[in-house]
Amino acid sequence: MREAIKVLAEHLATAGTPEATTARDRPLPRSESAGTSAAQVLADRSAQDGDATVARLTAAAAAPDPIERAKTAAAKEVAHALQAAQTAKRQPNDINGLIQQAVQEAERRVGLTPQQRQTEQATRRQHAARQ
Repeated sequence: MREAIKVLAEHLATAGTPEATTARDRPLPRSESAGTSAAQVLADRSAQDGDATVARLTAAAAAPDPIERAKTAAAKEVAHALQAAQTAKRQPNDINGLIQQAVQEAERRVGLTPQQRQTEQATRRQHAARQ
């Protein structure tokens, strides 16, 4: 569950940016796969990606752009909602509802306008279509 929270937070923080790939998306170079297990290499890369994600979230939180602030707030809200759902042992449908509520609450708190929200959603869809 912790990995899912990290991946979701990273996706929300980097949606529509070139940094949107994670450690699992990158192929193993020959030098890394020769002497080290793939699981260890991926674990090391995930730790590095986690550090990068924290840095991006911190930078986005200070950004003057309301869309960046909304992404950061949404990532934090989703992480809290998922942790609460895990603690309460909720079903997947309940968790999806909690995620949607968390994202809407984050957008409301940072003052994201409906036009900005639609623009961001279109950007996310375009980015997802390219992958």
